[in-house]
Amino acid sequence: MYRPLIGFAGILVANLVAALDAASLSVALPTIASELQATSIQAYWAGTAFVLSSAACQPLFPAFSNAFGRRSVVIFALSLLILGSIVCGSAQGISALLAGRTIQGIGGGGILAMTYTIMTDLFTLRRRSVAVAVNGMVWLLGAAVGPVMGGLLSTSALWRCIFWICLPLLVISLVLVSLFLGSKKDNSDQPEEKHLPGACKRIDWIGVASLVASLTAFLVPVSWGGIMFPWQSWQTLVPLVIGLVGLASWVSYEHTFPSQPMVPLSLFNNRTTSCALLGTFVIGIIQFGLVFYLPLYYQVVKGYSAVISGVALLPITLVSGLSTAITGMVIAKAGRYKISVLTGWTVLALGCGLLELLDLHTKTAEWIFITAASGLGGGILFTALTMAAQAHVAQEHIAIAAALTPFVRALGQAIGITAGNSIIQNGLKRNLQKSSFDRLRTNAGAVTRHMASPKFLLSTFATSEDEVSALLAAISNALKDFWWFLLAMALLAGLLSLMIVDLNLEFTEKMDDAVVISTTSSRSDSSSEGGSIERKSAPSDQA
Repeated sequence: MYRPLIGFAGILVANLVAALDAASLSVALPTIASELQATSIQAYWAGTAFVLSSAACQPLFPAFSNAFGRRSVVIFALSLLILGSIVCGSAQGISALLAGRTIQGIGGGGILAMTYTIMTDLFTLRRRSVAVAVNGMVWLLGAAVGPVMGGLLSTSALWRCIFWICLPLLVISLVLVSLFLGSKKDNSDQPEEKHLPGACKRIDWIGVASLVASLTAFLVPVSWGGIMFPWQSWQTLVPLVIGLVGLASWVSYEHTFPSQPMVPLSLFNNRTTSCALLGTFVIGIIQFGLVFYLPLYYQVVKGYSAVISGVALLPITLVSGLSTAITGMVIAKAGRYKISVLTGWTVLALGCGLLELLDLHTKTAEWIFITAASGLGGGILFTALTMAAQAHVAQEHIAIAAALTPFVRALGQAIGITAGNSIIQNGLKRNLQKSSFDRLRTNAGAVTRHMASPKFLLSTFATSEDEVSALLAAISNALKDFWWFLLAMALLAGLLSLMIVDLNLEFTEKMDDAVVISTTSSRSDSSSEGGSIERKSAPSDQA
């Protein structure tokens, strides 16, 4: 009975690599941009490509796993991570690096989506809260170690090792998954669908193609709006409108035509599930926005090195990991989640408000406490919202609801990076145009474009001590605009969370006995993976 759990451990290893890939590049971007002779905008895309491709492709993997089996789809995602790491590690130009990051993002998104899907196969709702917490700790460990690792390697001009160093872990994950993870499908009652042609017929290919195309058309202009092209330009507006129309058309199509839609839209009739997923989207915006833009504060405003900047993220990531684990155990013990949701939003909103105190003169002990407060609230919500999203869902839709959680979080991450970059750049440009120094006013646009290169900024645009102080103050105030945005998002999501209905998760011995973990050989594609949960449909709280 331990074979599927060993396979799941292999998936956790892959999650660690995906987290490292997502977090390690932010502090190394200045070095990479210099090495590959890339602009700040191109370097920005190196960080964004992973998030965008991950978000756009996540919904596909659970749908494919229903037809082709869990193990086969996980192996495919792992193969993409390996290929992407090789491409990035051997890149000689920014184009190759962007291609590798895109491949990594698709693989990482697949791993994350399949992790939550497989959790529903292996664990009861009670034990699932602990499994979610463990996976959250793995991701937060990657978020903690990644920036430090990226800072150390970028300082040593060994940034390529950021990608090569993860390959042994991916190989270990591939071996564990191949040997121990079963290959559950949802077509066992249809003999003609057990083979490849029949399995392919079960895929909603029109829905798959239209969703990926629409998400890509939407996310790309959202990412470059205000950076590569103005928001009001046709390069931004045309694909944005196409993406929104495409998403609306996809929703209409999924509601009308497929017998087995990718996402049953009836899920969103449930008030608790909808509010929990919306909250998860906001968490993606806030948490990734902090991890991505706090290094800008540390390196530019505080003048820390890349290594110290990575270390400075430890308070938020370590506290997040600890609170994620504790919340999982509390929910497993109490059988309730709403109090954790409300507590999490309260603490997170407080933490986002305290970010306004960060400036050039903030002491070390102060910024440690401020960032740790945000980490505490985010960690509580990581587990609590995941459980709330699943608690009111009927058993036949539980895997889809679980897979939607990382998907909407990834969408939030993409929006968080984009919104942060747009808000900070516009705020910085506005602040510089009000400066009393001619050099800063004249070069406001150039300073904004090179915002991520502190050495270049200070050596080119600020030569006197007064100019340096004015420039750093302008950047600090621009960051405060973004912190205000995060606070507003936390308050809004916190208010909406009041609509969540608290359901007793019924942590009884009968529920434990309902878990069946298959011990059938995991080498056969027709074998059953892990366990299934015989659980009554949750009480409805339809809006």
